[in-house]
Amino acid sequence: MNVAFLFNSDHEKYHGFYGYPILKLILEKDIIQKSNRNMKVSVGDILTFSTASQSKAPTYEYFYELNRQVYTPYNFNYLIQPKLTDLSQTVTIYCLFFQNMSENTAIFLHNSLKLDPSYLGSMDINLKNPYHVYFFKNSLITSYRLHGKKCSLFFSMSENEDPDLSSKEYFETYGYEVIFEDLGAMQTIFDDYDTLEHYTRVQDTKNIFLNIKTLTDDILDDLIISLEELHPKLFNSFAALARTYERVETEEDIAQCALSGRRILEQCADYLFPASDQLYNGRKVGQTQYKNRLWAYIETVVKENSLDIVCIQEVGSQLDKLISLFNAGLHSELNLVDLNTVLENLILFIIQLVNLSPEAARKPYLAYENNIENFMKNIQKL
Repeated sequence: MNVAFLFNSDHEKYHGFYGYPILKLILEKDIIQKSNRNMKVSVGDILTFSTASQSKAPTYEYFYELNRQVYTPYNFNYLIQPKLTDLSQTVTIYCLFFQNMSENTAIFLHNSLKLDPSYLGSMDINLKNPYHVYFFKNSLITSYRLHGKKCSLFFSMSENEDPDLSSKEYFETYGYEVIFEDLGAMQTIFDDYDTLEHYTRVQDTKNIFLNIKTLTDDILDDLIISLEELHPKLFNSFAALARTYERVETEEDIAQCALSGRRILEQCADYLFPASDQLYNGRKVGQTQYKNRLWAYIETVVKENSLDIVCIQEVGSQLDKLISLFNAGLHSELNLVDLNTVLENLILFIIQLVNLSPEAARKPYLAYENNIENFMKNIQKL
């Protein structure tokens, strides 16, 4: 679930300095540290004041309606009303936006914060809502990754300054092991995936797969953040698979789903272990040997990260089973119930594949290489 936690930054207790004190307020609850989920955290002010003032009709009515649209939850409504509505008209609202937080963690954190006088509540963020995309997903600064007691402090390609050692010490105070992580070209001029159209595709895909009863909101949010780590283009492939699944009626439809699923595995192999003419442990890892390349990636990551060697066989066996099932679908040997199970297994496999080593799976520049290369070529022509 994507959850925004809202605070009155103008509260007298902050004396105008509120970013770190509000972060401290959350970290000292020791709730986030106990969540074993890969979460991205964005922070910043919700800029409804400046947005309203720049509009063609900057009236009070427009500003009030804008606030109403921005602070409208869908399925997770823990806003403290009417306090939020009243204060949002006169003070600056500060937000910590967590991507891929479980509902239970969100509820625990809300309950631990609700007595604080500056806290204004929490709400879910829907990526089909243009106001949510603009004010939460695209306008806030993506600053941290929290995974259990591991913390990544993000920096981007445009930053050449020294690492933020003060933030590092701050998180270490609350029990985190801290590293610095390159966010790559995400949220820069080279990012073609920060559009409402893309986020709508993501949300629609999630909504379709929620029709599979064994897939929960938390599982699908884990998938979404995993695909972001690999390559945003994978969302297009999953969207195509979801649209076919939604209208499935015949054996041919099931075969098309199987083909799309197998194509997703091939793309994962391309991103994680590119094809090579060289053998890997005596096995071919060329373009067509995508299964061997995924096996090679699993083996490499397990050994390089000193994981339990048993993981190689466990994850690899799931891969073999998936490919076998997709091949069965291509030969009309699956029914709709079987297809539901196969799609669930595909989603869980990709999550597990990425979580073997999120650091190894992250490709911060891969999705933006063409845009960067074209930009540099144009610069050279000047």
